[in-house]
Amino acid sequence: MESRKKRDALLVRCSAEEATAIREAARRTGRTLSGYVLHCLHNRLRIEARIQAEYEAIEARSKQTVPAELAELFSGNKRKA
Repeated sequence: MESRKKRDALLVRCSAEEATAIREAARRTGRTLSGYVLHCLHNRLRIEARIQAEYEAIEARSKQTVPAELAELFSGNKRKA
């Protein structure tokens, strides 16, 4: 008996015009429709991961301690001489 790989399905709802544009884009890139959709999804996830990493780096930098002299300048408190 031949073993079969389990396959999953993903239902994508879009307008007829969007479906036509997606099919044409898949054809232009030489991909199957499912291959094109997976390629687009992979690109989107990679971009999202990069944005998340940049956001986390900015957030980490914003939590760094500020020297007391600078903190006083920005808080409006003046040091007594």
